[in-house]
Amino acid sequence: MIVKGDDKLTYSNFYDNGLRFQCQGCGNCCSISEGEIYLALEEVSEISGFLGISETVFEETYMRIVDNCYVLKLTGDNGPCIFLNSQGQCSIYPVRPSQCRSFPFWRENLTSGLKWHSLKSFCPGIGNGKLFTKTEIDEIANRDHYRFREAINWKIT
Repeated sequence: MIVKGDDKLTYSNFYDNGLRFQCQGCGNCCSISEGEIYLALEEVSEISGFLGISETVFEETYMRIVDNCYVLKLTGDNGPCIFLNSQGQCSIYPVRPSQCRSFPFWRENLTSGLKWHSLKSFCPGIGNGKLFTKTEIDEIANRDHYRFREAINWKIT
């Protein structure tokens, strides 16, 4: 069940008692060929600073435009994220985008227990590690939603 109010979604039922998740560093979430990683303006600054390059060089090297918005490039035409290294790990992990940090607590993954449990075959961290409370999960999902809205509002002019 989804309850909407003040543009925040609160999901109920299947995770009222919380959900366990601990990133296993497998890189599966970075290898999704469908979908985009949208960047908020401040994330460009954080990542370029971490890499020791200017924001202009970062934009030219690591970003592309999709639907008039900046997103991270993929490796090749439909490959994994450009920051997934040869060991299958994120090379910018400490400053990875909010969209990456919030996985798997994305709104679309929280719509039903069936959807959540279907991710287990893809993400070995689901069901392991820290028990996130319902409040924590809703905060993560809502924070990611608002960060996403910031990112898509930062369009090419």
